Amino acid sequence: MAIQDLPSGFAQSKRNALLSVLTLHLLPAILFLPTPGCGPTESVASDQFSFQVRLDESMLQFCKRMENSQGPSCDELDLAAASMPEHPLLFPAVSAGQLPPQKRSIRNLIRFEGLLTPGDHQIPLKQDRAQQAKELLGYVLQSAQDRFNRLEQKAEAPDASNNTSDPTTRQRHSPGSKKTLTQRERIILASIVEKEAVSNRNYDRVAAVFLNRLDGKQALGSCPTVEYGLGYHRPFLLFKDLELQSDYNVYKRAGLPPTPIAQFSDEAYLAVLNPANTEDIFFVYDWTTGNLHFAVEYRDHKTNAARARANFISKYGKSPMYQRFDNLYYEDLPEDEYRKGD
Repeated sequence: MAIQDLPSGFAQSKRNALLSVLTLHLLPAILFLPTPGCGPTESVASDQFSFQVRLDESMLQFCKRMENSQGPSCDELDLAAASMPEHPLLFPAVSAGQLPPQKRSIRNLIRFEGLLTPGDHQIPLKQDRAQQAKELLGYVLQSAQDRFNRLEQKAEAPDASNNTSDPTTRQRHSPGSKKTLTQRERIILASIVEKEAVSNRNYDRVAAVFLNRLDGKQALGSCPTVEYGLGYHRPFLLFKDLELQSDYNVYKRAGLPPTPIAQFSDEAYLAVLNPANTEDIFFVYDWTTGNLHFAVEYRDHKTNAARARANFISKYGKSPMYQRFDNLYYEDLPEDEYRKGD
């Protein structure tokens, strides 16, 4: 007999009992279904909070994803960061004036930039989001310390090899031939290497270029670092971008920026520890081939840059050189001005 065929009072009690059973069994599963961008897709234990860190993303991008997935908000994470005790890995606070507007509200959280390990993570579930934010940041610091200790031990092994580029460069620099970096400086440089190595992943050779520049007391000259200070990405920086008054403008100031600029892979960190054996000072990215072209001499770099630009114009036309593909952020530059930028 169907429930609807029973007397109304009895049927109603049956419906209520059935709904209670369904609610009791289904509600926990609904509450703890993983949300987009947070953790793996398989079932998650009710006492665990699951989240994901993406390679190459900034702390602002990470906290925005957390916010959109019902995790702690950027404000909650920043408040938690402000209350965290000092730790050897935490970077000194950056003044608001050094940051683009959208990053100023997470100044405390910026101290954790570069310390997140890409991948899926689970931590104990807390009763409210403020507590969850503190739990998350405490976990970040502990896992980062464990990660960097492991990678530094790996780099010291006799057969350590993180190399991803030309086999002829797969030699470590002799001790003392490269600038000695602190752990914080290694983390900062690894984030730059991650952003600069792009699709062909010449981690060790890109690391060598920046270490060579630091050794030679040259400006680091990293475009992604300037973009971090600008607050947005450009395929090609404009000359006015290089006038940015920020410690992230490493065309204007010597040395490394004050913090990392993204989360990075193990390979990028290992490349900083074991850079390629090369004297390269320059490299340029060819957007049409996905290749990096390296050079020791500036005249060779200019040739590589001219070839990459010609390839780009041949494939896409001149206009996209001055404008991003979606016309966002870009403005036209006179041809004679653009030629000065090589």
